[in-house]
Amino acid sequence: GRHDQVLYSMGNEPDASLKLQILALMAVAKNENDLYWQGPLQALLQRPIWRDEEFLRLGYAGTISHQIAWVKDEEAIPFGLSIIQDRSIPDSVVDQIVGSIGFRGEGGLELAERIKQRFFDPNDTEVYSSSLNSLVDSMPYDPGLRDDGLLAALITSRLYENDVVQTIRALKDPALLYLLADVVRTRHGEQVWTTTVNYVLPGFLTDESAALLLEAASLAQNAEVREKCMQSLESMRTYFLARDYWTQRKLDGGNNKTAIAELLVLLDDPD
Repeated sequence: GRHDQVLYSMGNEPDASLKLQILALMAVAKNENDLYWQGPLQALLQRPIWRDEEFLRLGYAGTISHQIAWVKDEEAIPFGLSIIQDRSIPDSVVDQIVGSIGFRGEGGLELAERIKQRFFDPNDTEVYSSSLNSLVDSMPYDPGLRDDGLLAALITSRLYENDVVQTIRALKDPALLYLLADVVRTRHGEQVWTTTVNYVLPGFLTDESAALLLEAASLAQNAEVREKCMQSLESMRTYFLARDYWTQRKLDGGNNKTAIAELLVLLDDPD
């Protein structure tokens, strides 16, 4: 309606008050899929209001971070690069805003590096960074973002451990199993241990992951968890058996129908 049009035009004015620009931005929130409303958002992002005491006091960084998530990565990344390199802007403001920007676009890998430079301290992983966590979550979707050293450092922190474990689960790279081995051996009884044992290790289907599951069964603190480990091991055993059988049949040049019949008999044999 007319009220929204007034907010739109006032939010686009270069000298519009902070309050009016925020109101315009809130209007964007209701119409995030309408390109008509990108004007107020862009006007707000182009004005360095994040240095304004009122902006910081009222917590408007949260509003910006929510809205910038609707901006295409290729448009938001240059904005993220501009503020993450500005040390005059408080870390908390930069982190909240940049944490809502994706990495799919020109400059995405540079943004990832800038995030690590500003927010990752290998000697102190007990300070949470939403942009660093976003980077961990994005690793399975872009090989260029993967950083095994970062994963190794953050899996030791209770602030990041669950996201790191889920990222390892999505990557499905056996080269990362050594990180899960540390979880199995040192964190039994904790949520990250249960997630690793019940949902992550069974998905690797390797001899090493099976060995870790067997080790986890010996460390389990109750019968239910131990039984879950054994069920996963049994499923893996069936997979290994079928895999090896089909591999051998392929080498022998056997008939498929005969192979299926023989395999079914073999799988029914408890020994």
